[in-house]
Amino acid sequence: MPAADTAANTAVDIDRLEAAGLARSVYGVQILLALVVVLYLLLAQPVAFGAPGVALMLGAYASALALLGVSLALGLGSARLRLALELACMIVFITALLAITGMHAQGLANLYFLPIVASAFALGRTSLLITALFVTLAYVALTVFDAGMAPSAAVLGAALLQLLPLWLVTALSVLLLAQLRAARARIQALADSDALTGLLNARAFERFLAREHDSAQRYQRRYSLLMVSIEDFRRLGGSDTSVGGMQAVRLVSDALLRVVRTSDALSRLGEHRFAVFLAETPRDIAETVAQRIRNVVFATTLRIGAQMQRVQVSVGVASYPDDGTDVPALLAAAEHAMQNEAQLRKPPPGKITVRKR
Repeated sequence: MPAADTAANTAVDIDRLEAAGLARSVYGVQILLALVVVLYLLLAQPVAFGAPGVALMLGAYASALALLGVSLALGLGSARLRLALELACMIVFITALLAITGMHAQGLANLYFLPIVASAFALGRTSLLITALFVTLAYVALTVFDAGMAPSAAVLGAALLQLLPLWLVTALSVLLLAQLRAARARIQALADSDALTGLLNARAFERFLAREHDSAQRYQRRYSLLMVSIEDFRRLGGSDTSVGGMQAVRLVSDALLRVVRTSDALSRLGEHRFAVFLAETPRDIAETVAQRIRNVVFATTLRIGAQMQRVQVSVGVASYPDDGTDVPALLAAAEHAMQNEAQLRKPPPGKITVRKR
């Protein structure tokens, strides 16, 4: 097993790295936006480009970009907070540009699509709706200001009509986000699941166990680990690709699902090995669960060809903090206990065992 800190970092850093990558992408969009605006003003509005208000606006935006760049480089604050600040900065810049240039009724209003699309992919559905609402309020405020603080219903209606494509894009983004999140959840479930049993695979269990161990340390809670191995697996099929082997693996998987609670976690670690996480469970109760697993597995017969076979499992128990204070120590203790039990079940050297057929 990898070290606990490696598993913990794998679990915790996935979303963090994704958010940090999105923050860098949005920051790049902001720089591109500034360059496009400067180029537009130079070519289409050279008079406006030389105005003090425009120079002040561009200077303020450049300063904000510099501060955001420093925060990105140094990793200051959470990535989601930086994303929110970047989007807010973008909205303020576009609104100020439209107010100063007097172009809010023309094509520059389409720049508002940038924060809308960025918010959709960077922060999710709720933030997207909030961003769209702020953009609407900003644009309506520009309309009111341009109309001399006394706009007519026709002016406000025209402003809202101008924003109709933006809200259509927002609605489409909400629908696409729902589909993308559902697809991502399905892909993640497939990536974290064992194909034969549907239990957590080894990598997903490592991440889960690292999170639970950190929580147990923080809140001083107990938990137990069970390591389960199918005995004499070669007699049952020899591999998990054979018919007998697959049946035996599924039999043990189903038995584990019947015994443990919904708050516990199950994993298939290897060909015929399983792990069980028992939340807030001391050692004596874990031993009782281990015995129930042995009994339930042994009570279920398995038909392999024309023969009925019984399956037995060895179960090792380790509890936190009695048997170890870190994940590797607990896993090693449970593995050692499981191997000791399997060794005790083996017949002594020279003793011949006869199986009835």
